[in-house]
Amino acid sequence: MDGENTIEGWWDDCSSRSSINPYIDSAEALRAAICCAHKLTNKMDLSKLIWILVQNLVVQNDLDSVDEDGNTFVHWICMCIETDFFVSEECPLLPFLIAEIPDVLLRRNNQGMIPLHLAIEHSKEWPLLRTLLVACPESAKTPNLKRKQMPLHAMISKSKGCHSYGLDELGNYGVRIPRRH
Repeated sequence: MDGENTIEGWWDDCSSRSSINPYIDSAEALRAAICCAHKLTNKMDLSKLIWILVQNLVVQNDLDSVDEDGNTFVHWICMCIETDFFVSEECPLLPFLIAEIPDVLLRRNNQGMIPLHLAIEHSKEWPLLRTLLVACPESAKTPNLKRKQMPLHAMISKSKGCHSYGLDELGNYGVRIPRRH
């Protein structure tokens, strides 16, 4: 997948059908759409709705807004149930946000957690974790201030362990280590 072409094409496709509405709270609406994505069956309509909201936020210069807990939209994506949808070609919201807000992956919420910490805490699968780590390798060396853990330690402490994520003991991904029984 060529991320830039997919993101740009997706944005262009949705922008021709939208109008900017300064009266809706686009930030709250986008958080609601992220949270409820798993409940909606028509993902194409959801994708269009999300991009109308994103357009509003771009126009309002509020794309990097945070909620009362200090969570950015990327934090919300890392906590939601339907995470894979926001990395897919159908709705590449996460790659778009990372490209538009370069430092978002190192921003801490009020609990001292960056998006990678939340993704691990909420047991997200490897495609999301890989997206976060490739976009911001230094996040792997950023401790979680809530539990005082490094991301690799948090992954190991979860039931899946680092082997399920394809990580070796040093945190390098893409390496399979045989398990000892």
